[in-house]
Amino acid sequence: EPTEEPTEEPEEEPTEEPTEEPEEEPTEEPEEEPTEEPEEEPTEEPEEEPTEEPEEEPTEEPTEEPAEEPAEEPAEETAKVTAAVDASVRVSADGLSEIFTTIPEGTELTVIGVDGDWVAVEVEIDGVVTRGYIYKDEIEGIDFEQEEEEETVKDAADPTAKMKVTVFTSRRTVMKPGETVRLTSKIEGFDGYEIKYQWECDKGSGFQEIDGANGDSYSFQASRESLAWNWRLNVYYR
Repeated sequence: EPTEEPTEEPEEEPTEEPTEEPEEEPTEEPEEEPTEEPEEEPTEEPEEEPTEEPEEEPTEEPTEEPAEEPAEEPAEETAKVTAAVDASVRVSADGLSEIFTTIPEGTELTVIGVDGDWVAVEVEIDGVVTRGYIYKDEIEGIDFEQEEEEETVKDAADPTAKMKVTVFTSRRTVMKPGETVRLTSKIEGFDGYEIKYQWECDKGSGFQEIDGANGDSYSFQASRESLAWNWRLNVYYR
C-alpha cells in the first residue's frame, strides 16, 4: 500500500499546466497589433494631399494670361501705307539693288519695318509673300520729317552732317541685253553750294572716273559684263 500512492500524483500535475499557458498568450498579441496599424495610416494621407493642390493652381494661371497679350501687340505695330507713285520695290534697302517688282500708284501696302530712308513692306507675287524695300519719296503715310529734325539738332555744329547722296538704278532682276540702265541721284543738304558731279565705275580693277559723266544721272547699255560692274557718284561742292 505505501509504494503506489506517491509515484502517481507528482508526475501528472506539473507537466500539463505550465506548458500550455505561456506559449499561447505572448505569441499571438504582439504580432497582430503593431503590423496592421502603422502600414495603412501613414502611406495614404501624405501622398494624396500634396500632389493634387500644387499641380493644378500654378499651371493654369500663368500660361493663359501672357499667351494672349504678346500675340496681339505685334499686329498693332504694323501700319498701312500707300504708294505715292509707281513705286519700285527693291531687294535690299539700297538704291543700287535690283528692282524685282513695281507697285502701281495708290496701292495700299503693309509696313513691317523702317531702315533709314527705306520702308520694308510685304509684297505678294504669284501667291508668295516677299519682303521688299521702297524709298521714302515713293511712300505716303509715314512721317520721316520728325526723324530728320532730331538728327539735324544733334549735328547742328557740323553743316556737312546734313549732306546726303543717294544713287538709284533702274536695273531689274531680269533684263535683256541692250536694255538701258539709268543711274539717277538725289542730294540733300547742299543748298548754297556750287556742285560738281563725277560718276565712277569699277570694272574689276578699282573705281575709275568716266569721261563726260558729270551730270546728276548716267545711262549705259545692259550686257553680261556691264551688269556686273559697280558704280558710284562723287559730289564735289564749294
